Amino acid sequence: MPDTMTVNGAKYTVLHLLGKGKFSGGQIMSKRTRQYIGILAALAAYYLVHEGTHLLYALLTGVFKQIRLIVLCGFSGGGDMNGIALLCPEWAARSFFGVLLLANGLVFWKRVLPAYQQSFSEQ
Repeated sequence: MPDTMTVNGAKYTVLHLLGKGKFSGGQIMSKRTRQYIGILAALAAYYLVHEGTHLLYALLTGVFKQIRLIVLCGFSGGGDMNGIALLCPEWAARSFFGVLLLANGLVFWKRVLPAYQQSFSEQ
């Protein structure tokens, strides 16, 4: 490699080269890292595009003037729990939804995650 180069009629002196390969330091991302970045990018794109569309539509139609979030129901006078309280006590409903959350997490951990790991290990 020459110490000087001419680009568009201007001479440049090469002081030192950056990097040792495709990426600086000659390191390439591992396959697993690329897969995780791809999954995170897909999730981000989903939430930005799909859920963002729902949000824009709800804002345009004025839905948020009428809705109280169930998470904030204890601070805002009941919200959606008012309707559930007609059927069963609030503690029972919260306990039931907590058990559902744990069951879904367990199913994901035991069934879905191993299937993803197996499919990615075959590629």
